[in-house]
Amino acid sequence: MFSIGLIFLSLHLHRVLKVVIIPMFFSEGDMISKYGENTWAIITGASAGIGREFCLKLAEKGFNIVLMARDLGRMKNVEDEIRMKYPQVETKLIVSDFKNAVKDGFFEGIMEQLVGLDISILVNNVGMHFKGFEEASVQEIKNLIIVNCIPHAVLTRNLLSQLQKREKRSAIIDISSIGATFPRSHSPIYSATKVFNDFLSRGIQDLYSNIDVISIRPRFVMTQMTNFKKPDINTVLPEDVVVNSLASLGKMDATAGALKHRFTEWRYLTLPSFITGFK
Repeated sequence: MFSIGLIFLSLHLHRVLKVVIIPMFFSEGDMISKYGENTWAIITGASAGIGREFCLKLAEKGFNIVLMARDLGRMKNVEDEIRMKYPQVETKLIVSDFKNAVKDGFFEGIMEQLVGLDISILVNNVGMHFKGFEEASVQEIKNLIIVNCIPHAVLTRNLLSQLQKREKRSAIIDISSIGATFPRSHSPIYSATKVFNDFLSRGIQDLYSNIDVISIRPRFVMTQMTNFKKPDINTVLPEDVVVNSLASLGKMDATAGALKHRFTEWRYLTLPSFITGFK
């Protein structure tokens, strides 16, 4: 009995070290040296929230930025912010309403605008959310699945060969959700799409030796998606997600990102549901 208890304790200790503690000591390092000077990072859903923060942080690192979103005005605001803070960084705006991702020629139009760019990083961030199931219209359900799944899969597929063949390493950062680690009864469709994101991300990681791939599974983030919920024990700023994501890139295959969210993930993976409340 003692041996069983010791094994059980050792497994939990290993998990808390791996999920919560060890990532505290990760740093971003010199990303330009690793992924290449004068290269481009693509960020989908780039006009606000986590996408905007990825644009600013990667621009700060010295990467040129391709912004993809449906709202040209909001993208231009982010572009202006990048140009003001990092005038040496080049930018490119691609208006992309990903609700149209199943239409013929949609991705061909995007790829045509990427010709000639040395792309080193792809951030699959675009997504949408609604609560409930029966209350949603059929079109809302279709849009959610299209936006959350199709761009992630097709952009990754279209860019994999180019990323793999580069002399320097490349990276794919996939924004999933803690909802991918347990079913969410208040938003089952959203949770299901985030399982798709997470499984696709982790499924390709061993296939491409020259690409660092990571799945990010945050909980609540202060963005429009959460009605700008203020930071608390469960909620973090977009910057917290981005900084921790970049620090873990190349070191982990998946992470909840910010420390608060890593601790939440550990609780879910370790403790019984009657304690955590996660079912």
